Amino acid sequence: MAKKKAGGNEVEEGKVCAILLYLVWIVGIIWYFADDQMRKNKFANYHAKQSIVLVITAVALSIGLSILAAILIWIPFIGWALISLLWIAFWIIMLIFVILGIINSVNGAQKPLPIIGQFAKNFKF
Repeated sequence: MAKKKAGGNEVEEGKVCAILLYLVWIVGIIWYFADDQMRKNKFANYHAKQSIVLVITAVALSIGLSILAAILIWIPFIGWALISLLWIAFWIIMLIFVILGIINSVNGAQKPLPIIGQFAKNFKF
């Protein structure tokens, strides 16, 4: 999908909120829903949806990894090593998604996050 640029003034008004939506998710969401102007801002709205999909994905994967860890923990040494590697990979991938979201916000772009960003289109708010 091609990068979309929002209107210049709208981007500038929503940029800080969009960055916070990725950096400090709960603060960004509270600001987004508490400030009527941010809810009407298409740029902030786009990044709110993207960050919500990112958080839902992170929670779902965390639950899945926790269940897998409970099973793998019974394998001596290899289980611990594998669990550790999986968690490290998980956090690195989440960090990459956060950085990509922040870069898109700073650049004023409405580019979906890789793999998971397409699901944000389903959110209506």
